[in-house]
This record gives sequence, structure tokens and C-alpha cells, in this order.
Amino acid sequence: MNLTSILIGGVAGAAITIAAIALLSKQGKKKSPIENAKFPSLKDIPVEDVDNLAMKDVIFYFKSLNLKKGIHSPFIAKASAFEELKTFVGGFILGVFKEQNGLIENVKVIKPKTTDNDLLSVLGNEKIVILQ
Repeated sequence: MNLTSILIGGVAGAAITIAAIALLSKQGKKKSPIENAKFPSLKDIPVEDVDNLAMKDVIFYFKSLNLKKGIHSPFIAKASAFEELKTFVGGFILGVFKEQNGLIENVKVIKPKTTDNDLLSVLGNEKIVILQ
């Protein structure tokens, strides 16, 4: 698995390290545990249409949750990364992978009209980015 670290500073006065997991192709290579995780029912996942999605908004969302290191892995993903969410074309998934039970919690779909450059540079060519 290819692992890249990116440092983003100045958001809410703190630097945040982001580990980007390059998902491997499905041609016989191992999938990320997040790709195999169980989502809540699609009808229970909120969908938000927004004008702009910025990296600072993503960070503030995850900071508002009571997450514990080693238990929760917050991530942002392109909707196309998950078979069950491909209908949200151009959307992004914000969620928390709970390592103990393999479930995705605090998940929502964001469908922005525009996306800021910070977020686009963090995602790069990756489908899923884990925030640490």
C-alpha cells in the first residue's frame, strides 16, 4: 500500500497531518479496510448540497466529533470510491471508520458546486484520504 503524508498548517491554529492512502487497483491487490467497511443504510446517510467545500470545513467537521486515536479513522473520499455510493456523482464522503468493528459512522455525503484548491491538493489522485 502506498502511503503519502501531507502537512496542512494554519487551520484553526493547528497543523494537521494527513495520510493519503493510495487505493490499489482491484486486479488481485488487497483493498483498503475502509473500502470493505459497512455503511449505514443509504436512507440514513444525510446528503448536503453546498456552494463550496473547503478543506477547513472538513477539518472543523471532524474536530466537532468525539474521536479517539487508534479507534476512529476520519476520512474524506470521492463518492466513486464506494460501490454503494457511486450514485452521488461528483460528491464527497465524510466519514469515520471504526477500526474495532469495521463500521463507518458519522457519515455524510457532500455535493459541492465548487471545491477549494486545498482540498483538491490533499485528495490529489487518491480516492480516499485518512486524516490523523
